[in-house]
Amino acid sequence: MKVLRIFHRDNKEFEARFCVEAILWQSLNHKNVLPFYGICENVFQPLSAMVSPWMENGDLVGYLKRNNPPERRSLTLGVALGLQYLHGLKPPMVHGDLRASNVLVDEHRQPRIADFGLAKVIDAQASSLLPTSFNGRGNTRWQAPELLNASRFEGVKPGVTKESDVYAFAHVCWEVFTGSIPFPDLVDGAVILAVAVYDRRPGRPSEPATKRGLDDNVWKLMMTCWAAQPRRRLSMNGVVKFLTSGKLIRRVRVGRAAMQDSQHILSDWTESVAGRSLDELSDGAEEFKLV
Repeated sequence: MKVLRIFHRDNKEFEARFCVEAILWQSLNHKNVLPFYGICENVFQPLSAMVSPWMENGDLVGYLKRNNPPERRSLTLGVALGLQYLHGLKPPMVHGDLRASNVLVDEHRQPRIADFGLAKVIDAQASSLLPTSFNGRGNTRWQAPELLNASRFEGVKPGVTKESDVYAFAHVCWEVFTGSIPFPDLVDGAVILAVAVYDRRPGRPSEPATKRGLDDNVWKLMMTCWAAQPRRRLSMNGVVKFLTSGKLIRRVRVGRAAMQDSQHILSDWTESVAGRSLDELSDGAEEFKLV
């Protein structure tokens, strides 16, 4: 069994939100979503704990390092199916902190989405987001540009959304095929500038990523999920459709110039920022708001 420890606070609001998250997680039932057993309040006092099954293969990051599976597209499909399930709930659930370290691998080598620490439920009728957690922000390397620089995106709903999950999914694909974190050559502050100000994305990796399943079509899929404007990203239904049929159903046509820009490799930009402070990197860049 895996115990997720949450620090207990003598706070009624905290306790209520903890219970909301527990109830929501317990209601989930999908082969690619980690099951939830219940809450333990006695063993780890003064901590409360959310208890779920132990996954013997650990998280996806460790699993890839230990096993080095040659074909990895099936893993990305499993993550996509789990995320499609969450987004298809009524009301939909947004994960908000999707990355390979938050995906566990079961005894059948099936990926299981876990850690709903930033999960939110969308109230479709009220068009509002109901927060179900309190673990802080997600990791900036996986966050969509509208989460890092809200001032650039007028009319876009604040906070995590299904579209920001789709963006993070593309980064999970990057992790699966490369075995590396997004933007491995950049410190966190430089990643924020790269994404939020300069609109950069990871460049297409070389071998062995192609042999592991990252062909031209999968790369195009990832670039579509990385679109700067949330409305231009695929839905998870579209992602699953492609991964199961090989047909890329896009919401919008991606022009040649946009494709070339999306394939821009960060090596030159990385060299230009190496060894420079965050203040120096910010010099001359438009102001942006961290949210």
